[in-house]
Amino acid sequence: MREPPNGPPIDKDVVVQLTGTDSAALGSATLMVREFLQSHHTDFEGRQIHTYIEVEDSLPLPGVEWELTVDRAQAARLGADVSTVGGVVQMVTNGLLVDKYRPDDADDEIDIRIRYPVESRDLSELDQLRVATAQGMSPLSSFVTREARRQVDRISRRDTVLVYDVKANGNMRYEADGMPISQNIANTTVRAWLNEAEFPPGVEWRMRGADEETAAAAMFFVVAMGAALFMMAIILLMQFNSFYHAGLTLSAVVLSVFGVLLGVAATGAYISVIMTGTGIFALAGIVVNNNIVLIDTFNYNRRKLGLSVEDAVVRTAMQRMRPVLLTTITTICGLLPMAFQLNVNFAAGSVTHGSLTSNWWSLISSAIVNGLAFSTLLTLVLTPVMLALPSVMGARFAKMAPLIHRMFGGLLPFGGRKDAGPTPAE
Repeated sequence: MREPPNGPPIDKDVVVQLTGTDSAALGSATLMVREFLQSHHTDFEGRQIHTYIEVEDSLPLPGVEWELTVDRAQAARLGADVSTVGGVVQMVTNGLLVDKYRPDDADDEIDIRIRYPVESRDLSELDQLRVATAQGMSPLSSFVTREARRQVDRISRRDTVLVYDVKANGNMRYEADGMPISQNIANTTVRAWLNEAEFPPGVEWRMRGADEETAAAAMFFVVAMGAALFMMAIILLMQFNSFYHAGLTLSAVVLSVFGVLLGVAATGAYISVIMTGTGIFALAGIVVNNNIVLIDTFNYNRRKLGLSVEDAVVRTAMQRMRPVLLTTITTICGLLPMAFQLNVNFAAGSVTHGSLTSNWWSLISSAIVNGLAFSTLLTLVLTPVMLALPSVMGARFAKMAPLIHRMFGGLLPFGGRKDAGPTPAE
């Protein structure tokens, strides 16, 4: 059995949609994909295990249906019609509907049908049926032919195009170093095979199901993150009246994402677009708040106290170190039990690990903890350095300007003063 999924059900891990106009070619491609999913194996501790389980497809179920064709010209000569033939055939199959009846103790009507006895409801009975015509009782086989055809129980179309689906789940029953055949690995494996597979002409494939939902969630996260950063930039620009300070604050948010990725790489956890993305959104608020306070303190020291850039940066870092560290330490300590999936029951005096929903909250809290620990270094070290950078670089460039003028002044269009002779004072 496969482990129950964490979160609302969306579909199986792997859903490959095949579309085309030729049903035969489409059926052949569907069988190719199903055969790959059933035969692919993964090395697990020295033995081969199935990569995919619970493989299924939407091909029509095998079966035979009988098609009765009425020779209308011959039926007209005998004085028979199609409705009469249909009524006789229904008595062998589902029965001929003659009326409906509603019992006193029921709300639904009951069909009243006339059928042949059970022993007469078989295929051979069709050859012995007789139909009342103007010429008398005539054999049904005299103007009706019977032909066996492949049964088509359903026809699936999307956007007026014939479509078949092949579905499977990753074999998550074996766990070593996490989940070796997770949803992402299952989709990546089949996608690599589909890119190299040679399908019949006119057949196209597309990944749906969990892979499509993941891509849609990632796109939503990118758009939402871009909109949030844009609104932050507008507000910061209005408050600081400086593109440089607004950009510096937003860059700290972007760089803090690297802290989240480093934490994921160090712990070996997997990335959930929604849960990890929500943690990054929450992290952005804390990082922006710390940088706003730091930059505002720097501007206060510069404008109100009249300190130089170097002195203002050092004093700002010293004044804001304790508040930033307190914010970081208290937030991290508060989220560590959630990140480690610890459930503390004070009433019962017990501590348990893991629950049905702790895995979701662990992803959010881990993203905040890792990103906040990394962004604290950025706030206390990188942000003060970047605040002093324009002034320091400007001063260094001013010192180097005369040297550059002496070295390259003659080569510049307006670099050197032409000797126009003695001045009036001379």
